[in-house]
Formats: sequence, C-alpha cells, structure tokens
Amino acid sequence: MYETHYLITLVISWSIVVPILLYIIRNLYIKNNIYEAWVVDTRNTVSDISDDIKDIDSKELFENDDEVGIVYTGIRDLVLELDSKIKEEDI
Repeated sequence: MYETHYLITLVISWSIVVPILLYIIRNLYIKNNIYEAWVVDTRNTVSDISDDIKDIDSKELFENDDEVGIVYTGIRDLVLELDSKIKEEDI
C-alpha cells in the first residue's frame, strides 16, 4: 500500500515537473538563438565600420586636424576596441 502511494505521488510529480522543465529549456533555446544572431550581426556591423574608418582616413587627414582629430581618434579607438572584443573565434 505504501509503495503504491509513493509511486503514484512520484508519477504525478514527474508529470508536472517534466513539462515545466521542457518549457523552460525551449524558451532558453529560443532566446539563445536570438542573442546569437544579434551578436553575429553586431560583429559584422563593427567589422564593417572598422573597415570604413580605415578607408576614410587612409591618408590620415582627420588625425592631423586638431578639433576633428580628437573626435576622430576617440571614435576610431572605440571602434577598434569593439572590433577586438568581438572576434570570430569568440562565437
């Protein structure tokens, strides 16, 4: 009698717990796919911006200008930092 009651309780508990766990895992999987796509898109955008900045200032005209050079240097450093943080190997 005691074993049957224990078994029934165990089956009912697992019939509640397993669907909840499956629901949680499914939602986390969907969120992971969304964030992975966002990271890949951000990596590509930062890489494109880094290439554009290098092409724009290939003659170093912006770096030599006092007022524009300060802003350009800040933007360039920020983009290069982002570019170094987001690498193909990290994903």
